[in-house]
Amino acid sequence: MGGMAGIVRKGDKVLIKINTVIPVPANGGFTTDPRMFEALIELVQEQQPSRIQVGERCAMGGDTRNAMEVCGIAAVAQRTGAELCPFDDVPFDMYKIDRPVSFNEFPVPRPMREADVYIGLPKMKVHVHTVFTGAMKLQFGNLPDYDWMVRCHRDDIFQKIVNLTRAANPKWFVMDSLYACQGNGPFSAYRDDLIKDFNTICGGPDPVAVDTVCEALMDWDEPGTNVPSTVLGAAEGLGTNQMDEIELLGAPLDQVKRRLRRQNTVLQGPFPNVKVVMGSTCEAGCKAIVRMQLDQAKENG
Repeated sequence: MGGMAGIVRKGDKVLIKINTVIPVPANGGFTTDPRMFEALIELVQEQQPSRIQVGERCAMGGDTRNAMEVCGIAAVAQRTGAELCPFDDVPFDMYKIDRPVSFNEFPVPRPMREADVYIGLPKMKVHVHTVFTGAMKLQFGNLPDYDWMVRCHRDDIFQKIVNLTRAANPKWFVMDSLYACQGNGPFSAYRDDLIKDFNTICGGPDPVAVDTVCEALMDWDEPGTNVPSTVLGAAEGLGTNQMDEIELLGAPLDQVKRRLRRQNTVLQGPFPNVKVVMGSTCEAGCKAIVRMQLDQAKENG
């Protein structure tokens, strides 16, 4: 892209969207690494923007400013002069997609709409709810509260992810995968689902392509086809999920990719002394949440 000068211009208002899910230090492996955050701010500041805001709404109705402090984000902002912008405290405006799709009208934070440049700093994670969370799933944190976050937490969650990404109108993403999560992802009960030495960074202007490359980094077969939101994002024109259409620079994929386990939401059979009766359940909501609880019970003995 020609360096940060091709992304941010002098006088721009920049919003950096981070990933601080809950108040957990960065070595938990599923929140934005403060080192990545500080390096990105330094690169942006070199372009002399008029303002750098750091936006997020943490999950499960928590206090986002507290999450920013515990995750190490607030300390970096204080050192660098970036402005913390918890979306708990900002006005929201309704955004409407004039097509008959799920979740076609929803609130978006005004600072996101007012920014000249939106940069996403997602964390690479395999995810029990959505198969994978990266550039596109990052926009979940652009909703005002937990009520809005859990709406469509069913199999239509993938349309929701695509719609939120469209509303953000992103300019660039840089994927923090110094740590990564495999298997059942950030809230997994199993210690080996946290990978502390993945030590890669990838970035680009196209969120669909960035997530596709992450599938390749995780050594999944046919990258770009494993995550429903990635496939749908490509179909709706947000980017490409075709590896032969993505120009890659830097370390060859074969040198850095590592096989990461997929999520597992099977409920009937793997848990001794537990009988699960299945009705009309959805993958992204019912099954994922019940699986998380059963995993934790099993790991606790």
